[in-house]
Amino acid sequence: VGGSLNDSVGYRLAGKTYQSDGYIDNTYLNADDTNNFDETALRGKLSIATSSNLSLGLTVFYADIDNGYDVFNYDNLRKTLSNEPGHDRQETLAAAISSDWAINDSLSLEANLSHANSNIEYGFDEDWRNPEFCIVETCTFGPDDYHTAFDNYKRDNQNTAIDIRLISDETNSSTNWVVGIYHRNQSVDLNQVYTDSGSFSFFSSEYDTSNTALYSDLSHDITDSLTLSIGGRIEARDADYRDSTAFEPPSTDETLWGAKISLSYQITNEQIVYSTLSRGYKPGGMNSNSAVPEAFREYDTETM
Repeated sequence: VGGSLNDSVGYRLAGKTYQSDGYIDNTYLNADDTNNFDETALRGKLSIATSSNLSLGLTVFYADIDNGYDVFNYDNLRKTLSNEPGHDRQETLAAAISSDWAINDSLSLEANLSHANSNIEYGFDEDWRNPEFCIVETCTFGPDDYHTAFDNYKRDNQNTAIDIRLISDETNSSTNWVVGIYHRNQSVDLNQVYTDSGSFSFFSSEYDTSNTALYSDLSHDITDSLTLSIGGRIEARDADYRDSTAFEPPSTDETLWGAKISLSYQITNEQIVYSTLSRGYKPGGMNSNSAVPEAFREYDTETM
């Protein structure tokens, strides 16, 4: 639903709910909803024209997900034998503020600020079976060797980003450009509890990353048919990782860059030929799984 509150304020509200018993039957528990879906999402938006050359936007988003998780089996059928079905949950609250300021007829300034807070929990029956499994089925180990295991992960994910860009806005100009600055902070706290036949093991980690980037893009019409595009981005990234084991790698500070140059020619209204040379990157990171050997916990930045 949407509409106008007055001449300068518009609104929009949206909601979604999804309910399903899923596609899995748990034959041990005689249940058909151990891999169910229960998801609700709400979104509200405001658009405010404060003046003839300045507009503001506000978005608020909420998601509540409480799904089951019971999919592992031994025969690739949609039937499970687990005695402790898992779950896949998430609660997210996010908000964003945007502004668009027309400085003059040929220049505008856009800004976006956003924050998201997500609580995520994922757990599953790690042994896939029940106490009677080796009595009914033929096992290479006896019933006395049965163990029950459950693996559970809780994550708190905080993400804040700001993006400010200056944009040329000349309708009849042969050159258009944008220059921007971007910054993001993300913090992910993980708590893992592993239960095995009544015994517990605990693992926790904290992973903080910070990204600051400057970027620019320019497009110039050399002729009515020939266009040159040039863009670039340079980014400073800082990553800190620590966990409950003795493993604590040094802080990772790196400078990343990407760029492109492209030349395109419009042969007809339906045909175009172009050539592009570009360099992109994907920052490295840390594997928070303590079972991975330390030599492989950290992975490098990729470039293309």
